[in-house]
Amino acid sequence: MIVSAVNAWVTYTDRYLPIEELKISDFDGDFVDDSASVGATEFDSINVRHGIRSTRTITSTGSYAQISLVLDTIDLSGYDFFRLVTFDGGNMSDIALCSITFYTRSPNCYYRAFWDAGRIKYHGWADGYITKNDMTVTDVSGVYDPDWRYVTKIIIKITAKPGKTITTTFDYLSAFKTKLNKGIAMFTFDEGIQSQYDNAVPKMISNGMHGTYFIVTKNVDVPGNFTLANLTYMQNNGQCISSHSVNNVNLTTISPDSAEYELRESYNFLKNNNFKGANLFAYPSGACNDTVISLANKYYSFSRSTNGSTSYDLNESTPFLEPYALKSIIIRATTTLSTAKSYIDSCVTQKVPMIFVFHGIVNSGAVDYEWNKSDFDSLCDYAKTYIDAGTLLSENMSEYFLVVDTTKYVVFRQSTDTLKLVCSAENALTYQWYDNNVAVTGATDSVYTIYADSAFYSIKHVIYCLTSNSSGSLHYGDWTIKNKQIAFRRKY
Repeated sequence: MIVSAVNAWVTYTDRYLPIEELKISDFDGDFVDDSASVGATEFDSINVRHGIRSTRTITSTGSYAQISLVLDTIDLSGYDFFRLVTFDGGNMSDIALCSITFYTRSPNCYYRAFWDAGRIKYHGWADGYITKNDMTVTDVSGVYDPDWRYVTKIIIKITAKPGKTITTTFDYLSAFKTKLNKGIAMFTFDEGIQSQYDNAVPKMISNGMHGTYFIVTKNVDVPGNFTLANLTYMQNNGQCISSHSVNNVNLTTISPDSAEYELRESYNFLKNNNFKGANLFAYPSGACNDTVISLANKYYSFSRSTNGSTSYDLNESTPFLEPYALKSIIIRATTTLSTAKSYIDSCVTQKVPMIFVFHGIVNSGAVDYEWNKSDFDSLCDYAKTYIDAGTLLSENMSEYFLVVDTTKYVVFRQSTDTLKLVCSAENALTYQWYDNNVAVTGATDSVYTIYADSAFYSIKHVIYCLTSNSSGSLHYGDWTIKNKQIAFRRKY
């Protein structure tokens, strides 16, 4: 078993630290076939996203198949979440249950997470993300406490529904750690109503805070809502204008064609009016399902959901987990100012991004999803003390989730003109970097350093690395760089 640490995403800024990936397995031979009595395993050289082959499991009817990874003891204590990449085989609706179990020190000490096909969201290749918050802990022996520092075995199990057979290809499993060097508070506002313009926008601007406003496009210029002139002024002062659909209807309750209309036409309105946040969407009522997420993917880069409560998974606001179901915290009439301040405190102390959701900001007597202006002003001033101290950023979502292409690229800002691209292909003997399909003279190492100036940024660059060894060659990348933004293409 070879476990290697690589830089999974390229980030070059004094604010975002590199995201580290620990590659646990490529499933090309690092497993033990222990499912013979209930299923089967075999190599898969056709459905491969990483390396040269994957491993396919086939359940027996109504039963399960599993594969085991037996490891030299590895330390996963510093990692936040895991990524399991699979190919669906076309029958994922027949899955009853999936589980992944991490054994530590003893067969009776383990961490385990269960999830269903709806969570994995199988659409061809699927990225299944499991955070440590999803794990339950078991110590049957009572001798050893489970400890992430001593992981010795991982078992992945797929169970079929009665009378069904499941074929699943496993491509690779990785652990990730993601840490910012300060907290990021993203204040978002739903529906685009007049009270937000009267009572929230002035405070946001005067405090130098950048918010995101998800508007119902049909209501623009309708009394009681934002006008087009309001929206233009807001964008010119650091605020982001994004979509909350055309009619603010729950997209899970209407036909797919009607849902696509809501997504497409609200996107077109924003694009036609030159709003930079056109690539962001917030689901009406926070409601989404696989069908709605697939449709949102056609027009938007990221979509914000809600979890309907004050509980919050600190990992779930990163762009790496469920980009079309970003979780958020709802601030409503029952939310006290002290509670809202505690969220800001957590954002700062844990150095994580948090998305806050506001609706009406009223002068007094807030009910339901409204919040009183006095509390909102106090919260903004409280956040500003951290901002002034350099421990918190207030950004709109367009600033945090920068994108180049609406479905294929994730972009992170960089604040230096020295860029370093890292090729983490394993077992490579030679490297050759290409810029716009032209081999770069002297760029023959695993790290390509670019000293960028205004001339460099004046054109778009698509950069990749061609690696090779005795087994063949691999196209690694692509990175897209333009206008002082850098992106790594996600392999969907």
